[in-house]
Amino acid sequence: MTIRYCLALLVSVVLLQTGAGAARAGDIREQQSQAVWRQENECSHDAFEKFPDYTRESNAARERMMRDCENKHHIPVRAPVSDSPVKTLPDDAAN
Repeated sequence: MTIRYCLALLVSVVLLQTGAGAARAGDIREQQSQAVWRQENECSHDAFEKFPDYTRESNAARERMMRDCENKHHIPVRAPVSDSPVKTLPDDAAN
């Protein structure tokens, strides 16, 4: 009875140790991913503060500033923001 108990205890300790190592590796990857997202958010926030308008020129300048910030901080470049395919009517034509 005690040999089975000791063997079960040994197996459970080994399994806990291998699981803890895998969990720590996940934590490191999560921290790295979180750091990239945080930097991306800061780049986006700074670009929007500098170019808050939704004109074509402002959108293009904001996109350039985002690309420069991403390159400067060595983070992956996001997909470019494109113009909306939906055509909107001016206020006068909507009524």
